Amino acid sequence: MIRRLTPGDADPYIQLRRKALLEEPFAFASSPEDDQAQSPAVLQELLTSEDEAIFGCFMPQLVGVAGIYREPGQKSRHKAQLWGVYVTKSHRGRGIGAALVEAALGFARSQNGVRLIQLSVTERAAAALELYRRLGFVSWGVEPDALQVGDARLAEHHMYLTLDDNERYER
Repeated sequence: MIRRLTPGDADPYIQLRRKALLEEPFAFASSPEDDQAQSPAVLQELLTSEDEAIFGCFMPQLVGVAGIYREPGQKSRHKAQLWGVYVTKSHRGRGIGAALVEAALGFARSQNGVRLIQLSVTERAAAALELYRRLGFVSWGVEPDALQVGDARLAEHHMYLTLDDNERYER
């Protein structure tokens, strides 16, 4: 079952987020030591805001998540950011990631004026990159040396999806 997380889901979310950051250090820009999404105050805001949401898949425990937030600035409120997509290793390959991203995109579509979804994905997350491409995201650039994890330097693919099917931006 996929649904939007509520404040009552904070503890399972924090546990899953920490697991994601520890098990997949090359997939996230955050590390367990500096991750804002694990802060109870920040998480409370994320889970109650009108402009952002985290979706979770429960089977019956929380096994996957995807976050989305609308840009706050007046000139950038037409954009939303997809972030923190993660599915536990034992539940991958079942379409959960796609369903979570679709739920997040549905939330973005419900926001009046949101027309563009953006995300970043590291070069080491090949399955995620392929998922985003299948869902219609287009790469607009690759940032070399975007993240450093230990001695590993990672490039990030920057991608976008327009919510208006008739519109494509020049690359």
